Amino acid sequence: MRFSFPGFRTAHLSVQVGGLLLGIAVANASGLDLIEAASAGRLVTVEGALATGVDPDETDEMGRTAVWHAASKGHADVVAALAARGVALDEVDRFGVSAVTVSVKGGHVASLRALLKSGASPDRVEGATFVPLHVAVERGEAEMIDLLLAARADPLAQVLTGDPTTDLTRHTMIRLRLRGMLAERIVLQGSDGLARMTFPIEAPREISQIRVIDRGGNVLFEKDVVAASPSLSFDWDGQTNDGSRVTPDRYTFRLIYDDGTTVDHERRVVRVNEVSIYEAAAFGTAGVLREILADGVAVDQGGAQGRTPLMLAAAFANVETARVLIAAGASVFATDGSGDTPLDYARTYSPAHAVFDLIQAQHDRLTID
Repeated sequence: MRFSFPGFRTAHLSVQVGGLLLGIAVANASGLDLIEAASAGRLVTVEGALATGVDPDETDEMGRTAVWHAASKGHADVVAALAARGVALDEVDRFGVSAVTVSVKGGHVASLRALLKSGASPDRVEGATFVPLHVAVERGEAEMIDLLLAARADPLAQVLTGDPTTDLTRHTMIRLRLRGMLAERIVLQGSDGLARMTFPIEAPREISQIRVIDRGGNVLFEKDVVAASPSLSFDWDGQTNDGSRVTPDRYTFRLIYDDGTTVDHERRVVRVNEVSIYEAAAFGTAGVLREILADGVAVDQGGAQGRTPLMLAAAFANVETARVLIAAGASVFATDGSGDTPLDYARTYSPAHAVFDLIQAQHDRLTID
């Protein structure tokens, strides 16, 4: 009987069993064979190589492992198979690029999801040149931003070049773009899936109707607009025309003007259970945050760099969620890994915003008491 794995060289082994000499073909695979199979997305070959005991973390001349190559080509099934064998997920190549970063660079959502689900770091790892979240923001990869933040990526991560002006400018740009992209998202809440959609645009003329359209061009929801206003808002319970519930995905919200012309706005819909308390504090609404806290999530838990949710609310000038957190007992005296408090974050990132006044007032009140 002969066994072989496609793409691998084979060697023959003679084994004597009960006086019979049997010739058995066994795979003579190497780590480089595994890398080649992973890069090509040959799952059966990859699994066969792993069964022979090859080193799954061997690297090629560029310092890239099999899981790195699989991620770079978007082979999510291969990524998952390698991760199940306990391969190192956070190794970087000679250029400081991790498997998570190369997934983001390539726009491979499924590979990124497989890596994060398997425990890969959503943040910059040792030896890395890039911050995955920054790459996703710069590329406009909204779905990947959702995945990274759900995995508790640090929204305040920085890469310091040594030039204070350059670093400050880039960090500010990343924060503003990140906040802007997440503001264009709908979070479905509770069993009713209530969502509130607000269009932050000036309506140049009367709007008669709004429609929600899926990727296939199907109209899921439509509503007549009684009167136009400088900014349009409406409540939507996530229910489609046929009575079903909308599923998380990307949708087109189409404004139809009285003269028949249209303007489309692309929006993402996610479930509240896909949003971490840190993300909700920084970019969410009071309703979203209250629902998360109602599930028993600790209000002062420390995330990346020991930052609490209130620190992120302060950093991203979210006074609405800061109020909810303080009302729920969030401490204004909590410190992160560097000893900074929520007031320090407000002073650094939002000194002229109402969130600073809110946290300062709470700090002073408790200090006096």
